[in-house]
Amino acid sequence: MEQITRDWDYWAYLFRVTHRESIAGIAEYDERLIAFIMAALELQPGDELLDLACGSGVHGVRLGKEGLGVTGVDISPSLVAFGNELAREEEVEGVAFIVGDIRE
Repeated sequence: MEQITRDWDYWAYLFRVTHRESIAGIAEYDERLIAFIMAALELQPGDELLDLACGSGVHGVRLGKEGLGVTGVDISPSLVAFGNELAREEEVEGVAFIVGDIRE
């Protein structure tokens, strides 16, 4: 029997990007979450956020669309690459994602 193994970065991308898109109502949930974050933290355009364990950057990009500067940090290179590409595709400025271990 052949065993197929994948590294953790593969699984992070699979569940955080591929699987996430199959969740019914996820876009509405995201909109409600961003509205809650904006209200709870009393954020205004021009404010800056540090998003630790940012995952695929979906929420950071949405916050960037609200006029916030966002720096996201995640340990997964594939998720960071996805987030940066999403920010470019959506033409959202002031949003950047970097690979790093938040424990350091």
